[in-house]
Amino acid sequence: VMIYYGISRCGFDVTVDVRPPAGTVGGSVLFAVSINPPPGSLQFVSWNFGGTNIVLYLSGINTTNPTYTGRIVFNPSTGSLELKNLTVKDTGKYTVSIQLTGTLDQPQKSVDLTVYEPVSNVAVRANATDLVEFNDTVSVKCFANGSSLTFQWLNGSSHITVSERVQLSDNNQTLTISNILRSDGRSISCNVSNIISSNMSTPLILNIIGPDNTSVIVTPKDQFYSSGSNIFLFCSAQSSPDAQFQWHFNGAKLDKVGKELKLENIQQNQSGNYSCWAHNTVTLRYQCSLCGGGKISGFQPNRIRKRHMAPFRETRHTPMQITPCSVQASCFKVLHDFSNWQQLAFIILLCQ
Repeated sequence: VMIYYGISRCGFDVTVDVRPPAGTVGGSVLFAVSINPPPGSLQFVSWNFGGTNIVLYLSGINTTNPTYTGRIVFNPSTGSLELKNLTVKDTGKYTVSIQLTGTLDQPQKSVDLTVYEPVSNVAVRANATDLVEFNDTVSVKCFANGSSLTFQWLNGSSHITVSERVQLSDNNQTLTISNILRSDGRSISCNVSNIISSNMSTPLILNIIGPDNTSVIVTPKDQFYSSGSNIFLFCSAQSSPDAQFQWHFNGAKLDKVGKELKLENIQQNQSGNYSCWAHNTVTLRYQCSLCGGGKISGFQPNRIRKRHMAPFRETRHTPMQITPCSVQASCFKVLHDFSNWQQLAFIILLCQ
């Protein structure tokens, strides 16, 4: 018969909670020990990580591993352990062994800790930022520091989703858009997150425009002009970068560049078709302001008074019927009619 004096063989339960559940680099966690039923005192406590002792407590004396000096706070009343100045290398399994005073049981309990590096230095980089709409493909990659990262892409405030033209690769770290559209490049940004933090990149703006909506404004705006008049033509276009402008007359290039063309003291040999070409030096695209849908045809003659060089006189003349352009562009034509009248006023046809 074996007799134990002052020793109980009754069991007890040990639980360990990690607070907070995940660690942050540079932060701290508490391995909180709970014992049920609550003990009178602890006889022995051992904390172990990866086969290495962190702290050993026995009968009121605790011994700390030198590599953990200054990084731990041990509570001999509860057996709890605080670990400070965390690094990613502290990720792993921690095991505690506990023996109560007056007992023989020495149960063990293990718990896992994951230490995360916060998200930082989020940035996006594209293989090109000046793109031709409908033609080009762009690849944008998201870079960030941190651990266990999740990547999410946004265009403005809208989340980017995968489609036939839009693909994600490298665990969503790379965004590829083919046959780029103007709406694709409003403001592309990357949101990177992990369990402890998140961070957003500075938006990336893609240049996917131009030249478009090329138009010409004629000043003064009138339908009839007399020989000797001054006419000013102004060309504009939507383009990024800003478009360069070249003027043409009857299809031939004029020695004139820029937004404005001045026709001073205009004469009949200046009758014809004028056009403004807008050129984007990046996309290498051109757009012409002159549309080809203008149509002029005659109708029944009547008596009219035409404004032209003095003196005025009445004559029978076949007026001109103007049919507006049907295409969506702005253009103008300077015309001259030699029928029944010399030096007839120049006519400017505005197609809207």
